[in-house]
Amino acid sequence: MPKNIELWDEQKNYIWGTLTDNHKVELWDNNNDYIWGELINNKFNLWYKTNTRVWGSLTGNKIELWDEHHHHLVGELK
Repeated sequence: MPKNIELWDEQKNYIWGTLTDNHKVELWDNNNDYIWGELINNKFNLWYKTNTRVWGSLTGNKIELWDEHHHHLVGELK
């Protein structure tokens, strides 16, 4: 069963989406931009706007992500 993901960036923008049963991640930001990728061994490997890499980890239900521009996102898996 898919699980919901809720994240916030440094400017308190809301990012939301799902983690599917096959470990695929689909997220949208407040501009309706799409972030996609997968979760393997509690490590996120995601892409934003086709060429910006986003990575991070899942610890328990807590998520922490960064992108190559040093933006930081935090949130949780629900």
